[in-house]
Amino acid sequence: MATTTTTSDPAAAPAPAPHVLLVPYPARGHMQPLLHLASRLAAAGLRLTVVTTTSTLHLLSPLLAEHPSSVSPLTFPSFEHDTSGPTSVGVDLHALAALREPLGEWVRARARSGGEGGRVVAVLSDFFCGWTQPLAAEAGVPRLVFVPSGVLATAATHSLFRRMPRPPPAAAGREYAVEFPGLPGAPAFPWRQLSRMYRSYVEGHGGEHAEAIKNNFLWNLESSAFVCNTTRSRGATSTRSRSRTWRGNASGR
Repeated sequence: MATTTTTSDPAAAPAPAPHVLLVPYPARGHMQPLLHLASRLAAAGLRLTVVTTTSTLHLLSPLLAEHPSSVSPLTFPSFEHDTSGPTSVGVDLHALAALREPLGEWVRARARSGGEGGRVVAVLSDFFCGWTQPLAAEAGVPRLVFVPSGVLATAATHSLFRRMPRPPPAAAGREYAVEFPGLPGAPAFPWRQLSRMYRSYVEGHGGEHAEAIKNNFLWNLESSAFVCNTTRSRGATSTRSRSRTWRGNASGR
């Protein structure tokens, strides 16, 4: 009796979904916008691993319930330092950077596993997680910076840390204006209106973690793209909220 042999065609098997690692800054105002974006990415067919701590894991509950097969948490013990408290950004960044080595090893382990479904193809992280840029570079994957605020403030702050403008000694106090010729409309802002993080750095009040803050923004400038939660004007009076991917230079030259 003749028998029929069935062979599977590898080409017919569906390709595994691209696997993206999300690294939020563990504060509610930063996590919720990124988790909202994560929901849209999962709905578009991406597989996501979201880094959390034991104290922020509960914020993922709605996302995990909505996309149980495509979103997974990667949970680390909560930091001895509570990043949600009213401490300096520099202290928070220093605490978060402790994840660089264990998280880098996790990414490398996924690459060594050989399976396309496990290998991370990109890192999407909060703009206060600049330390994920060298992590992504070492893994050979692009990093995208997520910013829960608008494009203008984002571009201006990164421009400051790249160009390092300082008020001249004879400047009329805090009314010294810093120009941003590379930004649309070439705006100029008084010194007192600039980022407090930058002014503290220049004025020597940034504390022991001042360099960590500067390096954070410089690492962001090495990324592949920025994704900003911003608005675009529609006529004289209306605006429309939208997420925009901003490629290229954030320096505001």
